[in-house]
Amino acid sequence: MLPPKPNWRSYLMAKRRKNRQSEDTGFMKTRQRVEINPINENQREYLRSINNHDITFGVGPAGTGKTYLATLMAMQAQTEGLVDRIVICRPAVNADDEDLGFLPGGINQKMDPYVRPIFDAFRTYWSQQTINDYIGRGIIEISPLAYMRGRTFKNTFIVCDEFQNATDKQLLMLLTRLGDGSKMVITGDPCQSDVNGRSCLVSALETLSPIDTISFVTFKIADVVRHPTVKKVIRAYGAVMDGGDEETVVPIMMRS
Repeated sequence: MLPPKPNWRSYLMAKRRKNRQSEDTGFMKTRQRVEINPINENQREYLRSINNHDITFGVGPAGTGKTYLATLMAMQAQTEGLVDRIVICRPAVNADDEDLGFLPGGINQKMDPYVRPIFDAFRTYWSQQTINDYIGRGIIEISPLAYMRGRTFKNTFIVCDEFQNATDKQLLMLLTRLGDGSKMVITGDPCQSDVNGRSCLVSALETLSPIDTISFVTFKIADVVRHPTVKKVIRAYGAVMDGGDEETVVPIMMRS
């Protein structure tokens, strides 16, 4: 009797894992399973949202794990064969008093100062040698927002960081890049916007909330996990800016 025909999805994932294991032999930490351990309920909701929606917005104060968790989810999806590559995108915008001047090198070198937090997350499970290899093979791609125009991303996990610095038109352009088999996570803190006017994250919440394949997860000051003093600093600024409301910073921007 012939054995039962394997599930095609399971077969494909197993085949991809086997191929990648053979390709990456000797690379430290490369094939270690990516374990994600949320610290609080909002982080758990964030991970559920990414799993269950095509596009997820993670919005809230610094230090809540928005970018770190999104990057780990991208790594997990790539490691398990659910996507073929990871694309890291963010607006190349400097704060008013932080002009970096001319940056030499190619796109990856020019974008390096902007994406270091994401590469720190990569190094949780992948060695620098593996990261460099993945970049060379196109498994990891770093792209300024302007370079996303006109493209379609299939079987790709797209992490879009610091999107409080994007305009509504730029966000619309980005959202329409999503192709078959892809996921997108967009993160940002409206209170740290370096552009004039209202953050695109605010209008996105107002415009896109009715779409059932798009989710918004709002982090509060209580969700800050970086350092106890960071939480105190954000709470202090929130109280000053909003006349004493210490619950969350995000509504400060949404009411502007």
